[in-house]
Amino acid sequence: MTFLNSLTKDYEDMVSLKEALGFSRSTYACYIPDFINYCGKHYSESNAVTKEMVIRWLDSYDFSSTNTRTRALINIRTFTKYLAATGKQSYVMDDEFSIPIIPYVPVIMKDEELKQFFSGVDITTKSSNLPLKGYILPVLFRMIFCCGLRPAEPLKMRCEDVNLSTGDVYIRQSKRRADRHILMSDDMRNLCRRYELIAGSREWFFQRADGKPFNTKWLGHQFEQCYRNSGLQLPKAPNTYSLRHCFATYTMMNWIDEKKDIMTLLPYLSAYMGHTNIKHTLYYVHLLPERLRKSIGIDWDKMDSIYGEAEDYE
Repeated sequence: MTFLNSLTKDYEDMVSLKEALGFSRSTYACYIPDFINYCGKHYSESNAVTKEMVIRWLDSYDFSSTNTRTRALINIRTFTKYLAATGKQSYVMDDEFSIPIIPYVPVIMKDEELKQFFSGVDITTKSSNLPLKGYILPVLFRMIFCCGLRPAEPLKMRCEDVNLSTGDVYIRQSKRRADRHILMSDDMRNLCRRYELIAGSREWFFQRADGKPFNTKWLGHQFEQCYRNSGLQLPKAPNTYSLRHCFATYTMMNWIDEKKDIMTLLPYLSAYMGHTNIKHTLYYVHLLPERLRKSIGIDWDKMDSIYGEAEDYE
């Protein structure tokens, strides 16, 4: 067995184990396969991962930012630790390679900015390979925003997962392979019903012309195109995940305006969004405007003491 084949088998075994533990394959798909191919190409006669391989691969890879390099290091360290744990000779990076990840601050679009963005979505025309593009994107992006979905979640929905009579939506095996049910608003449900009449018989609720589901790379590209079409020029460009961030932030802002008990409702928002830990939901509290965070009757210090320090979104 060649060094490339050996590492590839080890990678597949590791991913199978991670999936059995509830992790997503996509978590480890960004950098490890590239690292394995590099080792197989440049060190074909080797039988172990060495420090030299790691350093040379890092030098050869064009990372877009310090954060992406850090995430790559985390993934490679996970793989080499797995190799070592299974009895293979492998170099495992120590703290000398560690670079602190800079916290990501999501873009929260204001009301008028959201309206302008969705105007850009709605003027999207059909393409030669996707005749229904002008119908799919307006529903797809509104569903992500109105239901606070992760970008990948609506792409995995089958038609049977969306009950257009009740508004119940079944989210299949998302983060940590956890399933959940959510309810759409009446406006969103009616929009989906009109889309259903146009889309016709199919397996996936949002389906490619060849009958397969879309992927997140395609979705990200469409978001960028719609953002350009909208004419928005924000200091920092949003991405598809920004719609989920807006959902969480606007939901809490509405609760505050309605003088509802945020501390009581926060666990419901956490369950609706599919967070594995309520600390991830608490993260959105710190994105609220200062005037709302200091609103009378809301004890933010008490909230922190109950739920602990907020962690980055997921």
